[in-house]
Amino acid sequence: MVTKVLRFATDGQFKAREIQFQHPYRGNIQKYAHAFGCSVTFGHERTAILIPDESWCLPLGHRNDALHGQLRNVAAGLHGELESYDFIDTVRDRIKALLPKGQSSIEAVAAALHMTPRTLQRRLREEGTTFRALVEASRKSILLGCFERNATADETMRHAGYTNQRSFRRALRRLNLPEPDNGAVS
Repeated sequence: MVTKVLRFATDGQFKAREIQFQHPYRGNIQKYAHAFGCSVTFGHERTAILIPDESWCLPLGHRNDALHGQLRNVAAGLHGELESYDFIDTVRDRIKALLPKGQSSIEAVAAALHMTPRTLQRRLREEGTTFRALVEASRKSILLGCFERNATADETMRHAGYTNQRSFRRALRRLNLPEPDNGAVS
């Protein structure tokens, strides 16, 4: 419903980057992707719509002042919620975005968050966790999502940020996850 309203309000220009569902995968993934017009993943900590920054600058396609006022109020409410977004969630989201690019080091994540690695470590310690624990949790979440979508072993390995099959297989054993059997890891 939210994506339909945003598409209507922007004359069809709005497009989400990814839709994340909290519930486990059910049904045909292609139907979900077609309905939303973007990547769809399952098994996340909460349901979310990931939107590219440039989407917030799209002009409204209709001159409907009442709709504009309602959307402004909704946006203001959502913006208020963003300020309470947990630091750990922000770090986890950044890790998930950087893992497939092979840039999941603490230095890369800290740079993406505009802070030093030492500051990142200190803030995580204050929150009661470590960078390593967040990377492992993020990788497990990505792996579970890939398994639910029946992704190939190569795709699963790449999305989780593994560069060689030996470390990938070790991680699967450590996390008690089965090895994908629908494509050879090369």
